[in-house]
Amino acid sequence: MPSWKGGRVEQGTLSDRVCAVVGASAGIGRAIAARLATEGARVVMLARHEARLAKAAADIGRAAMPLAVDVSQPDSVRSAFGVIEARFDRLDVLVNVAGVARLTLVEEATDEDIEYVMRINLFGPIYTARAATPLMRRTGGGTIVNISSEVTTDAMPYNTLYGASKGGLNALTSMLNRELRDADIRVCLCVVGRTSGTAFSDNFTEEQWAIARQRAEQEGYYARVAGSVAMTPEQVAEALVFMVTRPPSQILDVVHIRAAR
Repeated sequence: MPSWKGGRVEQGTLSDRVCAVVGASAGIGRAIAARLATEGARVVMLARHEARLAKAAADIGRAAMPLAVDVSQPDSVRSAFGVIEARFDRLDVLVNVAGVARLTLVEEATDEDIEYVMRINLFGPIYTARAATPLMRRTGGGTIVNISSEVTTDAMPYNTLYGASKGGLNALTSMLNRELRDADIRVCLCVVGRTSGTAFSDNFTEEQWAIARQRAEQEGYYARVAGSVAMTPEQVAEALVFMVTRPPSQILDVVHIRAAR
């Protein structure tokens, strides 16, 4: 049997642990949910798109529980975590994956663009961490991982709103890690590079992406930062599982995952 302390795993398995993945209906979130399930976890998959979420959960099987939530709305988050509490009465791992972008210059951004990006990318993880903390205290500890972007390390054209929201998430992660340390809850940051097979493009048009991509190529962003080969969601998920299965004596504060070329 694995040895447990503070609700964390000692031997690289998540048998019977309860893990919540926000943004689990597609891409990186879906791959993380599937990978956690293979490690024996009971996975609560949270996302807005109910039909896509239901299919993703069905593909994973009995270990997965789909739960519709709009993380931009605090009441929706409270309701979802109330269901988790009623069903499991504990939470061991929370992974905040959900993220959106509006490709625009700040001077051209609408009020709705700004609010939409900030509410999902920054407010959402605040709401979910707030809701998860009492459950993790009850468990005796846990791990929160926030998924950020390497856009925060080097500005990508037309991604200022996205980069600012993820930069706020970076700061939130560091501060929460200190705030929750006495509760034996570790809060980690996973900075992710260029990844294929995600739903990231759901929130902008092909024309907008073509303009942003051309500008990024002209400024050397891909050569300088993103590389020419994208990772797969499954590769990111593998690293994420490594992060949440560290022994209680260890925390990976920041992990930057990117393609080698």
